[in-house]
Amino acid sequence: GFPAAPGVCKINIKDGGMQVDLDVDPPTSDGLPVTAEQITRQLAEQKIIFGIDPAAIAEAAEAGQAGAVRGKCVARGTPVVAGEDGRIELIRHWEPAPPGMELPKNMQTAGVADIETVAKDQKIARLIAPTTGKPGKDVFGWEIPAGQGHAVVPQVGENVSFDANAGLFHAKSPGRVTINENFIDIEKMMAFRGDIDVSVGHVLFPGEVMVRGWVRSGLSVQAEKDIVIEGGVEAAIVKSKD
Repeated sequence: GFPAAPGVCKINIKDGGMQVDLDVDPPTSDGLPVTAEQITRQLAEQKIIFGIDPAAIAEAAEAGQAGAVRGKCVARGTPVVAGEDGRIELIRHWEPAPPGMELPKNMQTAGVADIETVAKDQKIARLIAPTTGKPGKDVFGWEIPAGQGHAVVPQVGENVSFDANAGLFHAKSPGRVTINENFIDIEKMMAFRGDIDVSVGHVLFPGEVMVRGWVRSGLSVQAEKDIVIEGGVEAAIVKSKD
């Protein structure tokens, strides 16, 4: 009993021109449905030329013959890929035993604590330059420029030297490398808040060691400098080269 009326489509541009959604209403009575050609023509009239999905347009037109279609994405822009910031990257060269220290014999019972130690004059990190991002494009074909990542201005502690020409950091003394954002240094003392047990493993460190708890049976603590144990020592090996 309704008068004949053609189907209707409405184009919705979203996200600042990065996406186009389509609404389609079906015809009434003997009205003509919306066709894929009509949708394509309407996109062209609104200067939408990039990221168009012909398959999605055809699906919307077919579904819109019998029922309403809402929010069908028929075009999508290419987002910007941001440039990466510069950073200080650790050069991994983990050795189970620092120079002059021996691995314990009962390695199968308790492994070695995962402490990455370095020797004097060793390369420990490199400075990574920022990268330029990849530009994007909206559905109107306009390019969206991508900025460059931020450079890192490195700050070094007293135990690290920096070769600006090569972009490399070197250890001025043995120890453990620490990186906190743009600050890099070497810890010459390793502190453990609890016990040295099988969950920690054998400790071999080219500096000072502080243990707040106990050194449990079967474990070994070796250090280049002083070893301070606030708890006690069971049937364990504690050895300092000094």
